[in-house]
Amino acid sequence: IASILASYREHADIEIQQRACEYTALAESKDQELMETVFDFMPPFENDSAKLIKKVEDAEIKRTGVGANEGEAKDEDEDEEEDDEEEASEEEEDDDEDEEVEFRNQTAEEFKTIMTASSGYLLKHEVLQIGVKMMAGVSHDMKMKIFYGNKSSSDLEDLKAIVTTNPAWTIKLSPSEGFTVPGKKQESQFLLATAHRPFSKPPVMGLQFTFNGEVQRVKIKLPIFTTQFITSNDEMSGSDYLNKWKSLEKEAKTIVNCDPIDDMETFKKGIVKSLHCSEVDMTGIVSNPQNILCLCGMFEASRAGSGESIKLPFLARFQLKSEMFQVSVRSSVGAMNQDIIDCVKMMYSA
Repeated sequence: IASILASYREHADIEIQQRACEYTALAESKDQELMETVFDFMPPFENDSAKLIKKVEDAEIKRTGVGANEGEAKDEDEDEEEDDEEEASEEEEDDDEDEEVEFRNQTAEEFKTIMTASSGYLLKHEVLQIGVKMMAGVSHDMKMKIFYGNKSSSDLEDLKAIVTTNPAWTIKLSPSEGFTVPGKKQESQFLLATAHRPFSKPPVMGLQFTFNGEVQRVKIKLPIFTTQFITSNDEMSGSDYLNKWKSLEKEAKTIVNCDPIDDMETFKKGIVKSLHCSEVDMTGIVSNPQNILCLCGMFEASRAGSGESIKLPFLARFQLKSEMFQVSVRSSVGAMNQDIIDCVKMMYSA
């Protein structure tokens, strides 16, 4: 099976090529947590109808008079007053239906939440809900499946996505042409990102679509940056890590003020997962291993044009405190060290 998949990894059809690369990576992966994440369910599409139900219930109470004087007959004045209230209620409902929907860009909080996750929401809006499921940390390619949920009864017509370009990456979308998301429905789009060199500034995806005859535009930051193309390096002993650390001269480091760390071990596991690195056991090497996190990893890229594979190993060290930590990165490439530092700051700064 592996040989069959390998023969399709350079296929001209991007969909066939993408499937072959995905299945090959899964077959070679020994990361059980990654396998569970890949085959986990997408977050359910929310379709909140509570407001509509509330309006129907209120209208029914006004129509039947239930709860008013325990069912006693109303005189003519009360009937006229009830009719006026019903008419006013109907006018309010009509106003709600005619109210213009204001679309918005992704918030900073939405982007920060998805940066350290493998699935979740890029944007949650009363009409447009964008979910994503990602596969990263396995090669120089990162894959996404983007879900566009339409919570209204009107169509999102001719939805087009355009992603900013940069020599550091190549991004392909499928479908690449515009499509419609019908009312109360969900459509999906695939994204393939290939890294050509380290970078920290994430690409921006601009969406344009027509809603109720009006052209709308929305901007979304995509959680694509250097750390998504890091793979776990070979396991390293504490003494080997220390010797390698001393031999690397190029270093970048900074102090990050983070949210309060309630559980140090849980926090450390989160960093390992979000950076796709291997943790090095420093027991017996450092005096306080409970507050030290040492990592080794490999940044993978594909040279633009030739497709030549690029692999850049690095080491990282975190010195953790209750509401802050110092992170240091060493490798043979100084620019990459700083890019990794910048990514860590984006993900964990309070």
